[in-house]
Amino acid sequence: MRILNALIDYQWTDVKITKEDLTPDLLKAFMDCTHGIIDLITGLYSALQHEALITDRKTKINESFVRKVAKKYYPNLMKTIDNIDASEYDRTRLAEIEEANKLMKKDICKQSDIEHERTISKIKNKPSDKNMLIKSAVAKITAVSDNFKVSSIIDVSKELYETGNYSVTDEKQFTRDVMKVLSGKNIRSKKKPDRMSKDVMMQFLDNSTQDTN
Repeated sequence: MRILNALIDYQWTDVKITKEDLTPDLLKAFMDCTHGIIDLITGLYSALQHEALITDRKTKINESFVRKVAKKYYPNLMKTIDNIDASEYDRTRLAEIEEANKLMKKDICKQSDIEHERTISKIKNKPSDKNMLIKSAVAKITAVSDNFKVSSIIDVSKELYETGNYSVTDEKQFTRDVMKVLSGKNIRSKKKPDRMSKDVMMQFLDNSTQDTN
C-alpha cells in the first residue's frame, strides 16, 4: 500500500488511480503478480501506464487490468513466481524485466513511426505554396474584375511563380504582381536566392568543423 501510494503520484492516463481505488482486490492483484518485490511492483506499474496509453487513455486500471498486463509483459515470471525459492528465480525475474522493457520500447517506437507517417501524410496532402498562391490570385482578381479570363490569370500566375521567389506569406504581393502583369505593367521580380551546391555546402561544413577544432 505504501509503495502504490507513492507510485500513483506518477500518472499519464486520463482516468487516474486514486487512493480510494487501492482496494484489497487491487492490492491482492499486485501481490499475486509481484510477491511484493519492489522492482516488479514499479515495473508492473510502469507497464500499466504504458499499456493504457497505447490502447486507451481512458482505461480504468483495476485488478483485472493488472493481471492482464502482468501476463502480457511478464509471462514467464507468472509461471515461476509461486516458486519463490527456486534457484532460477532471480535470473528469470531479471530476464523478464529486461524483456518487458524491450517490449515497451518496441511499442513506443511503433507509436513514433505511426505519428511520423501521419505527419508525412499531412505534409503530402497539404497544398503547395504555388497552388495556394494561384488559387488565391484567381479568386481575388475575378472578384474585382471581369476583364481577365481565368485561364489567363492561371498562366500568368504560373509563370510569375516560376520566375520569382514567392511563398505563401507573399499572397497579397503575389496577387498584386499578377494583376500588374495582366494589365501590361512591369514589375520588379523577386529573384530566387542562389542555391549552394552540395559540394560547396560540404566544403563549407568541413571548414566550419575545422575552425571549431
